[in-house]
Parts: sequence; C-alpha cells; structure tokens
Amino acid sequence: MDLTDDISTYVNRIERLEADLIHECTISTRVATLIGPKPEDIPVLDNFDGTRADLHPFLTKLRIKIAGNTTRYPDIQHQLWYVFGFLNGDTYATIEPHLINDRLNFDCHTLISLGGHSDI
Repeated sequence: MDLTDDISTYVNRIERLEADLIHECTISTRVATLIGPKPEDIPVLDNFDGTRADLHPFLTKLRIKIAGNTTRYPDIQHQLWYVFGFLNGDTYATIEPHLINDRLNFDCHTLISLGGHSDI
C-alpha cells in the first residue's frame, strides 16, 4: 500500500464520518421537534426546615415546579427525590429514615403520622 492508497482510505473514512454526523444531527433535530420546546425555567425551591409559616409558600412553589417539569418529574418517586433535596433540619431528619434501597418509601400510616395534612 502506498501513500496515495492511505490518503484515499482516510478520505473515504472522513466522508463516512461526515455522513454519519449529518444523519445524527438530522435525528436530533427531529427528536427535538417531536419533544417540543424546553419548559420555561422555573426557579429552584428554597430549602424547607419545617417552619410552619414557610409551609404554604414552599408547597405552592413545589407544585409549580413539578407541574412545569412533568417530563423531569414523571412519577411520585422522582417528585419525592426532588423535594427531599430541599429539606433541612428536623424535616430532613423526619423523612431520611424512609430512604430505603435508594427509594423513599411511605405507607398511609407513615403519612398520617407525619401530620396527615391534606394540603401536602
């Protein structure tokens, strides 16, 4: 094999890579079109330490955040993980024991013992 053959081989490879890249970009554009626009940026929650006066504003912001990002928080487990990251102090200490095998596990008795608030 001489230098001309090597160059020809590399040129062919570059052309195949360029074609693959164009194909991937086309697929990415189609997927983005199907998915739709990115949701508006919704501010991150403030941390919650259990202060009663902060409960309703925290819950309102949480509902807005989850409702505006349903693809990011599609189920209760994703939603629990998200909110868990914003708990501090006694609130965190109350919920942390329910973290089992990388899942937040609650039953109805646990929810009642946590306060049973209909607004949570």
